[in-house]
Amino acid sequence: MSYRTYGDLKTEVLIETDTEGEEFIQVDEVMSYFQDAVNKAAAHIHKLGVEDDYFLTRTQYSLTNGQQTLDMPANIYATKIRGLIYSTSEKTYQITKFKGAGRFSAMADVLQSPTQGAYYKFQIVNDSANAGFKIELYPYSQETTSNCITMHYIREPATIVDDASLVDIPALYRDWE
Repeated sequence: MSYRTYGDLKTEVLIETDTEGEEFIQVDEVMSYFQDAVNKAAAHIHKLGVEDDYFLTRTQYSLTNGQQTLDMPANIYATKIRGLIYSTSEKTYQITKFKGAGRFSAMADVLQSPTQGAYYKFQIVNDSANAGFKIELYPYSQETTSNCITMHYIREPATIVDDASLVDIPALYRDWE
């Protein structure tokens, strides 16, 4: 599957609609239509539940002793985390999310008496629009380790910024080839 540039696709559409060189069509307007189409296609893909394959990516986190909060990746779609994996030379496990009615008391218990070497769990918080979504680890990090957490998550489609931008949804132009 190959990706095509916005410039190539824009040229094809303008030729196909016989509108190249028309003054009533503004450059920013065409780009916004393409970006809108990408966003709508991504929303449909998310609704279909196939996003695990289509936009799945990963990032790594390092921990510092006493750290509790991890920033979400800038390109994450909503809070679509598919998995957090802790991995060092000593152990590897999935970091699970606190769930259920008793999760808040369980979180308080972990913070009250953290156990050295305890497996991490997490909770997503959204303290404000300015701060955005964050991941809170329980217990706080009791180590300083590089790249020990891998987050698998669903990303947003790339934004079209110029003619060289790759259109991030090949299915949008599959029928044109």
